[in-house]
Amino acid sequence: MKTLFFMAMLIAITLTTVSCASALKAGESVLGINEEWEALYPFQQDGLWGYSDGVGDVVIEPIFLIARSFSEGLAFVTIGERVAIGEYVIEQRGFIDSSGEIIIQLSLDGVFVGTEIFSEGFALVINRGWDFENERPNIDGVPGPFIFIDRTGYNVFGQEFLYANSFKNGTALVSLASGNAAFIDRAGQNTFGREFEFASDFDEYGYARVTLLNGQRRYLNRSGQLVRNRT
Repeated sequence: MKTLFFMAMLIAITLTTVSCASALKAGESVLGINEEWEALYPFQQDGLWGYSDGVGDVVIEPIFLIARSFSEGLAFVTIGERVAIGEYVIEQRGFIDSSGEIIIQLSLDGVFVGTEIFSEGFALVINRGWDFENERPNIDGVPGPFIFIDRTGYNVFGQEFLYANSFKNGTALVSLASGNAAFIDRAGQNTFGREFEFASDFDEYGYARVTLLNGQRRYLNRSGQLVRNRT
């Protein structure tokens, strides 16, 4: 099976799976990417996590076993009880808003993957169980299937990807059912109308390294043009 090479892909892992309802049609999700959200920061007290504002005042009391940083107004948390060192009884997992209310309920297995909780309106999730002990050391090229959820918890594109990267600058690198790489837009469509044997994500200069289906190696710019060398 062909694989993708994800350049500079930092993967933050939390054991979760989204309990998704039926998918929305592509493009119907409320992205809210231009909204401004209150800045809250996780802090730990007596072994539990809460959130404070920019001046250190407590906004959400420390009741969480795990509390990730907010992105686009939502943060991932785990609620439960610590029964021994390294042992927990998990009661809830999900995404909270700035009031501390869980607005997307998650089940207790599976994997959340991404450099941020939400990026450009979407979160990236592996919708399956996870053998943490055996699979964690081999995280580069994590096997899917991956799905994208929106702020309501729905699988926005109604499909799964063998591999995927978080959205950045309006596109996300994915591996299709065929095993070929492609870039999709926020409607789930193939951005450039091309598939590749191999693709890296776009670098800071706006170029992605790609191998065409005929084996030729090129650079792809954000306009969809193929070039031999970066300019």
